[in-house]
Amino acid sequence: MNYTFPITKDMACAKSMLPISYKYTLFISRNINTLPYPKAKKIIEGMASEKLALKGKFYTKASGHILKLLEVLESNAKAKNLDTEKMKLFISTSKGPTMYRLRRKQMYGKQMRVCNVQVILKKGGKVGTGKEVHK
Repeated sequence: MNYTFPITKDMACAKSMLPISYKYTLFISRNINTLPYPKAKKIIEGMASEKLALKGKFYTKASGHILKLLEVLESNAKAKNLDTEKMKLFISTSKGPTMYRLRRKQMYGKQMRVCNVQVILKKGGKVGTGKEVHK
């Protein structure tokens, strides 16, 4: 799984295949995308601890897994000596591979919920798609 846009040295990144619903992860990622990192992390922590709700729901499982991924991202940024307080969060979600449960008779053939999540920290501004023409 490649990143959705080119990664440079001034960015911190993390990606993972998580056992959570694509629908819920997409909703959360749309709400926190392009926010400053401290604000986005505060929102996710509030949802994981059931203190903050989005449209009346907490999404505790999805927000808990995303919070773990954000902590990995923060440690990657510290390893590169980047200041996370001044950076923006860019998050991308895509549907994961189709996996089936092979357990009991009644659960046989049931699809598992899996999605791919990519998280990138960048210093302000927009993220390029890599298709721009440089003069």
